[in-house]
Amino acid sequence: MASSELEYPVRVHYSYAFVRDGALAFRYDNAPHHRELATYPHHVHIGPLQRVSPADQPTLGQVLRQVESLLKT
Repeated sequence: MASSELEYPVRVHYSYAFVRDGALAFRYDNAPHHRELATYPHHVHIGPLQRVSPADQPTLGQVLRQVESLLKT
């Protein structure tokens, strides 16, 4: 994270991944590829085949809620 002029952290590069039973459940990141997506550079890789979909930059809370939801299944 880098500091902003407002003196609070700003995420410059991020990746949030959740692996369950040895297989990727999801990974959010902002790596600068997949320029075809409307949310570029933000996107999510879904499932073990890592299907790429547009996604806004999630908050840590959103990621944790998604993990919690997957753990209930």
